[in-house]
Amino acid sequence: MPIVREPCDVGEICDAALEEMKSSHPDRAFRLVTSGELGGFFDRARLEQAFGNLLNNAVQHGAPDSPVVLEAHGTPERISVHVRNDGTPIPAAALQVIFNPLVRVPNASRAGDARSTSLGLGLFIARGIVQGHGGTLEVESSEASGTVFTARLPVCAGGRTESWPAC
Repeated sequence: MPIVREPCDVGEICDAALEEMKSSHPDRAFRLVTSGELGGFFDRARLEQAFGNLLNNAVQHGAPDSPVVLEAHGTPERISVHVRNDGTPIPAAALQVIFNPLVRVPNASRAGDARSTSLGLGLFIARGIVQGHGGTLEVESSEASGTVFTARLPVCAGGRTESWPAC
């Protein structure tokens, strides 16, 4: 997947992805939390796509009465983005394959709701985009803390350029 980096702000990317999700799911509660330095050298459109995929996954599989939380926290070296939802945890066996293409985990948070249009590619694509930025995408899921997808992105994975000398 081609990644075209430019100087941009991950907080703005998160806000854009969240606004798109809000327009698609007006009855759902969302929260955005940001802290630290969120500027870096990224492909804005691709990251918005990755975060949108993670948010969509959280909406589809999370408890409908709890908010989906998007957090971005930055340090000079790395930006971490977390997408969190409450609901039935992802089964341990599914955690091993959830990023594989065409994998769909049954939605236990919405038992009896067969409206999912998922093809099983969203998490696979999100991971590819994050890895294309030199980062990692991981998931943790438990009854106590919900499901949290965490993208860790190096601020300067693309290297120093004239337009982004900080790297």
